[in-house]
Parts: sequence; C-alpha cells; structure tokens
Amino acid sequence: MSKTIKAIEITFENIDYIEIPTEYFESYDHKKSDSGILYGIEEKSVDFVLRKEVLGVQRLLDSNMEHVFFQGNKTLFDRIAEYSDIVNITVIYADGSGEMFIVEWEDEDDSEFRNKLQKTTLTENGDLHVVIRR
Repeated sequence: MSKTIKAIEITFENIDYIEIPTEYFESYDHKKSDSGILYGIEEKSVDFVLRKEVLGVQRLLDSNMEHVFFQGNKTLFDRIAEYSDIVNITVIYADGSGEMFIVEWEDEDDSEFRNKLQKTTLTENGDLHVVIRR
C-alpha cells in the first residue's frame, strides 16, 4: 500500500529549505541513482514541475521557510533557477513520516556550490520544470 504524499521539502546547498504542499506540484518523480549511496543516504535523480501559482506566493514562503535566502524580490522560482543548488529532497507523507534522499550532484566547473546536473526551464504554461540526473 502506498502512502499519500502531503508535501515535498526542498533543501538547498546553504541549508535553506522550503516545504511545498503537493497541490503546488504539477508532477513529481524520483528514481534510484546508479551512483548508489552518499553519506549513508540513497542518491536519486529527480524530475518535478512546480505550478506557476507558486511563482509569487510570498505567504507560502513566509509561513513555511525556516531559513530564507531571498535577496530583494526574488521568488521561489528565482531561487531554484538561479542557484541550481538543490541538495536533497524529503517526501513528507500524510501520516507524518518522511523519506529524505540526496540528489545526484556534479560541481559546475566554476563553482562547487552549483550542480551542473540540475536543469531548470519554464514550460509553455509558465510552470517551473526541474530535472536533476546524470
């Protein structure tokens, strides 16, 4: 029996994180990586689409983020797209349990703080599509 997903928590390289309720996701998928286990946690590839409604939802950010690294008027979309530094994902289930995993990572040539495996694009609908995989 599969569990109902309540939210997805995204953690960034500088330990900022945000918990996003599933209604803001158009789609979400993760798969076991061929690269195995890092720091005792299974590494996985990720593919998700965040709905455009999350684009300017400051209330969501204010109420759900413990530590926020947003300069000026940056939105969640800006944060994800500009920094390419998602390091792990936690799937939070309706029963309160969670499953955390590290995403596949390869340093960009000019920065160890950016993941060159993270590709972020806007869809035709204005949603944010994020893929992290080898």
